[in-house]
Amino acid sequence: MSGCSINRKENQQYKELYEGLFGEYNTRYVWEKNGELPLDKTRIGGEIVDSQLYNDVLESEYANGDVNEALRIMARTFSTDFQSQYLPNEDGQYTIDQVTDFISNNIAKKIA
Repeated sequence: MSGCSINRKENQQYKELYEGLFGEYNTRYVWEKNGELPLDKTRIGGEIVDSQLYNDVLESEYANGDVNEALRIMARTFSTDFQSQYLPNEDGQYTIDQVTDFISNNIAKKIA
């Protein structure tokens, strides 16, 4: 798999799923921000690999195995709000601790 347009035939399943979750504009935004890869993949050192962050999010208490919720959470890591608060590691990746902190802070803001 190499990064390529979400409109390509081999990416149709992602396009349909993501547009159902995010809408057309946000699907394109998230796809491009993730290096034209599905959210369960990432690029490290030029190599496309399974995203450890996606797997961690999927197993977290916030997604609890729900693929759609894990994708929604992953999409939020591309938001200006998230990226203004956290820095990626040396591989350009965010961590599950950063994501759970972000979610916890947002929940706390809604309660207050």
